[in-house]
Amino acid sequence: MKYTVTIISKVSVSIGFILLALFILEFIGEFTSKMEGVYYSLGIPWRYPMFTAILAFGLGMFLDRGSRKYAMAGFMGLAVIFLSLITIYIIVFLNFASVGG
Repeated sequence: MKYTVTIISKVSVSIGFILLALFILEFIGEFTSKMEGVYYSLGIPWRYPMFTAILAFGLGMFLDRGSRKYAMAGFMGLAVIFLSLITIYIIVFLNFASVGG
């Protein structure tokens, strides 16, 4: 039973990291003209993969103690990407607002 829980935990954290890597591509594609984001190209709203990644990291963190540090690293990666995207959009909005008058 413990072996099965460990496998489920590792697969869950792996799925979370795959979604995190796709978010990094989405983040790069948001600001470059040579590449589009994966979720944008497929027409998937960003909130669904974000929720799935949070669930995957949460499941991996609570099932097995061995993968807890990887799940926390995944949560931190999601937080950094999400907060940096919000920060960049706020900066762009303030620049457009100051130009407009």
